[in-house]
Amino acid sequence: MPIGSDRAQWGCARDLIVGDVVDLELAGVDLTQDEIGPAGTNAQVLGTDQFPAPAAQTWSAVAIALGQGLSSLESIKLWLIFAGGVVGVLLTFAPVLLPKYQEYLPSASAFGLAWVFPWYHGLLFFLGALIALLLKRRKPKLAEEFTLPVASGVVAGGSLMGVVLVFWANGGSILNKLLGG
Repeated sequence: MPIGSDRAQWGCARDLIVGDVVDLELAGVDLTQDEIGPAGTNAQVLGTDQFPAPAAQTWSAVAIALGQGLSSLESIKLWLIFAGGVVGVLLTFAPVLLPKYQEYLPSASAFGLAWVFPWYHGLLFFLGALIALLLKRRKPKLAEEFTLPVASGVVAGGSLMGVVLVFWANGGSILNKLLGG
C-alpha cells in the first residue's frame, strides 16, 4: 500500500493512538523514564515535560542496559522488554498469517513509536492525518503538492522551537559558560 494512501495515513494514526492507550496503561513502569540518571547541569531539562527528548531517553536506557547488563534492570522491565518483543514479532508476521484482516492490523513500527513518544504526539499525528485526509478529499491536487512538505515543516519547526525555548529559558547561563563567565 502506498505511503500517501488514505489507508496508510489512517492506519498509522490509528496505530499510534492504540499504542498510546497501551502506553498510558504502562506509564508507571516506563523504561525510558526510570533508567535515566541525572542529566547534568547543562541538560537538566532533558526528559522533563519541558523537553522530553524521547529518543535520547530510549537510547540512554539501552546504553545503561548494555553497559551494566540486563541484570541491572528490574524484573518488571525485563518482562516488558520480552512482551514488547513478542508483540513486535506478532505484529510483523500478522499480515502474512492473516492476509484477510491485514487492513485492520496495526503497524508494528507505529505501535512501537507510540510507546516511546508521549501520548500527545500520537494525538497530534492523528489530527494531522485527519487534516490531510480532509484536504485530500476536498482538494486532491493541493494535498498532493503540500501535505508532505507542510507536515515535515511542522515536525521540524516543533523541534526547533523546543531548542529555542530551552535557550530562551537558560540563555543567560549558556552564554556565560560559552563566553567563559
